[in-house]
Amino acid sequence: MRMAKNAFLKFYNLDLNLKFLFLSSFLIPLSSFTLLPFLPIILDRNLHLAFSTIGIILFIMTFIQFGGSFVAGFIIHKTNERVIMLFALTTRLIGFIIFVFAMHNIYLLYISIILIPVGGSFYLPANKSYLVRIVKEKDRAFFLSISSSLINFGMVFAPVLGGLFLLSYPRATIGVISLSFLIILIIHYLFIVKLPVNKDTKSLHGASHSFKLVYIILIIKLLTFYFYFYYQNYKGPYIIAFNKPLILSYMLILNSLIVMIFQPLMSKFINNKSFKYIIFLSFIMLFIGFYTFYIHNIIIIFIGVIFISFAELMSALKIDLEMLRKMPNHPAISFGYSRLAGGIGGALSSYIGGLTYGYYKNLDMTPYFWLNIVFQGIVVFLVFFIFIFFMRKILKNYGGM
Repeated sequence: MRMAKNAFLKFYNLDLNLKFLFLSSFLIPLSSFTLLPFLPIILDRNLHLAFSTIGIILFIMTFIQFGGSFVAGFIIHKTNERVIMLFALTTRLIGFIIFVFAMHNIYLLYISIILIPVGGSFYLPANKSYLVRIVKEKDRAFFLSISSSLINFGMVFAPVLGGLFLLSYPRATIGVISLSFLIILIIHYLFIVKLPVNKDTKSLHGASHSFKLVYIILIIKLLTFYFYFYYQNYKGPYIIAFNKPLILSYMLILNSLIVMIFQPLMSKFINNKSFKYIIFLSFIMLFIGFYTFYIHNIIIIFIGVIFISFAELMSALKIDLEMLRKMPNHPAISFGYSRLAGGIGGALSSYIGGLTYGYYKNLDMTPYFWLNIVFQGIVVFLVFFIFIFFMRKILKNYGGM
């Protein structure tokens, strides 16, 4: 109770511009995820695209969204966060407006599917960089977790709104999404103040050198997204195959609520524990969660979702904090590196998962898909620890460590 009261007082005493930044952390996913989870259905129903084409579109959007953050990090470092956030929101607003008119026009669709993720790829590293620069270092873990919680809070309600309105009134709903982005853009223009330029903005040598310090963290980030995106992409068809779609909705809500509530409450614990401890614990919990899907009992699977949700909230926050610790003068670039690594991991498992899930589905053995992931995890981490052992020996011989 006292912990919750202290958290509330911290938030209450924030400057107005940070309060509006956090408000946007809720409104942006609330708007975006009203459309994005239903995008394949819209593309199928309204534009009558083949699912192979839809898959390519989703791959392009995902790669731009994550890979673009790598480029964005360097641009943010050379300019300032407020300008980039305004640019990102304007780009996304234009993308959603074009999408309203792209319902029956494939060429307008191509433009919108580039602009929407470009906006997303620039906004998130700018938002996080702004946040970590304006709050005290000892409060970073808490406020990063608050930002993540608000994003998940928006994601709880967005699919409900999409299910109620988007499929029946697609143009009107996307029009409302566009209007919400216009409001968010105005909020940023009026209330988000410009921060001083980074002191070392003229030289990125420090950022390049820091990459040598964070390569192991980036490999961990790639692996977490690689395994997590199996769950993200393939839990839906697996659950719906033997349960009502409403069960999947409950699962999504449970996942988001756990991250939203417990990440701020656990932020001090996550910050104080070692990186190795949190990552090891996260992956153990993740693979326990995957194994429950293999058991194929819905009650046990819900227990598995709890394990996966805690694994997600711990690893995500710890990786962000560790990247910032290694690159304290380059927050935007550190988030860009992290997003690129996550994007590569997510893209790999999206493609490999499609092949393996289809294989097991044809054999009518989909529970073994999840057992396959657990087996992959054991093999990958054995290889990874052997790799780290030899890399440390090599770097030590050359004076690199």
